Amino acid sequence: MLTPTELGAMRTCATAALPDSATIWREDVAAGAAGGALPGTPYQVGNAVACRVAPAGGSPQARLLAEQVVGVQAWAITLPAGTDVRRSDQVRVGSRTFVVVGVLAPGSFETARRVVASEVLP
Repeated sequence: MLTPTELGAMRTCATAALPDSATIWREDVAAGAAGGALPGTPYQVGNAVACRVAPAGGSPQARLLAEQVVGVQAWAITLPAGTDVRRSDQVRVGSRTFVVVGVLAPGSFETARRVVASEVLP
């Protein structure tokens, strides 16, 4: 069993290995006249966070999510543990924009948050 101090040290080490910076964007959802959901205004979720972008496909769970991305490269984005990121959010890294296909379930002790995403091409 890890102590909170040991887990904190592992998270600090994992975050130090994230070379890039990302912002997470989420779209507000508004109620339509017929009761359905309408897309709203995108807004930034929190401050910029450290990240790493790499081709997806390492773990079985990542491969399963990557199969949902048809016709484009699937990407694995690693963020600090506990980062508020959800399916359909946008992750913007420099001039690149990714749409989250799924968030990988953390293990017993989350040291980093991983998502599978598809890149929005210009």
